[in-house]
Amino acid sequence: MQKLFFSILGFLVVVGATAQKHAYGLKAGGGMARWVEVDAWNKVWGGTFGGMYSYQFNDYKGWALQTELNYELKGAESPYSGRAVRQHYLSVPLLLQYHVQEDGPYLYAGGYAARQLGVIVEENMAFISLNDINTIDAGLSWGIGIRFHAFGTYALLIDSRYSVGLTSVYTPTGITPEGTAYEVEHTTRFLSISVGVVRLPGRSTPHKAKESGITR
Repeated sequence: MQKLFFSILGFLVVVGATAQKHAYGLKAGGGMARWVEVDAWNKVWGGTFGGMYSYQFNDYKGWALQTELNYELKGAESPYSGRAVRQHYLSVPLLLQYHVQEDGPYLYAGGYAARQLGVIVEENMAFISLNDINTIDAGLSWGIGIRFHAFGTYALLIDSRYSVGLTSVYTPTGITPEGTAYEVEHTTRFLSISVGVVRLPGRSTPHKAKESGITR
C-alpha cells in the first residue's frame, strides 16, 4: 500500500507538469466517519481540506481526471465505551469525472490511498492497542457535485463524497477461550460535503465574449 500511495503522488507531479487543459483549486468541508466490522462503530465528526488538480479532456465539460492532496480527520466511536479514536490522514484520491456541462452537475468515481499522520485514542479505551492500528488506508470513493461560474476564470463548487475503505485500519488479535487465534478487521466509511474554488485557465466569461464580439 505504501508503494501505491507514492505511485499516486508521482502521477500527480507528472500529470501536473505536462497537462495543457488543466484546472486546479482548493476545497474544505466536513462529514461523518466510522469503522465497520461485523457491527458498525458509532459515527464521529470528521473533516477534510486540501488542493485539487484535474486534467480536462474536452474543454471543461465531458470527461476529466482529477487527483487531490488532502488532510482528512476520520475515526470512530466505540459502541462499548462511548469514547472515540481519531485518525489524521494525508490522502491522495484519483478520480474519473464526467461534467454534464461547463457549469452544472458532475459525477465521479475512483480510488484513494491515505497515510496516517497521527492517531488520538481517548481515555477509557484501554482495550485498543496502538500496535493494532494500521498506518495505511485505501479504498474507493464516489460522489456528485455541482460547479458554477463565480468571477473571471474562477468557479465555485459543492461536492458530496462517500468513501469506503478496503484495507483494515484497526486489526486487533487474540485467542478465544477454546484456544483459537483470531483477528478482526475494521474498515473505514466517510461521508463528506465540501465547498471549494477552482481556477479554469483560458475560460472566456460571457462578459468578455460579448465585448470581443465573439458569439458562443
